[in-house]
Amino acid sequence: MDQHYKKYKIQPSRFINENKILFAEGNAIKYICRHQDKGGKQDLLKAIHYIQMILERDYNNEKNKMAVFDLGLFTVLCVYCF
Repeated sequence: MDQHYKKYKIQPSRFINENKILFAEGNAIKYICRHQDKGGKQDLLKAIHYIQMILERDYNNEKNKMAVFDLGLFTVLCVYCF
């Protein structure tokens, strides 16, 4: 077990597997859970990437678009519709 997951009562991988969560959703959960203890901002950006993949996969017909703007201290996630 990785150190950055030891603080959780239920390991993210166990939660993901036991609930049969899809790959992209599982990775988003994993990166959100570990960002404070391992990858910081990079892990949150990875989570956003997987969420973008889910939107494209599941909601592409609704033409939802998501953009990430890096404004130095702040990363802004915008979801908008055309």
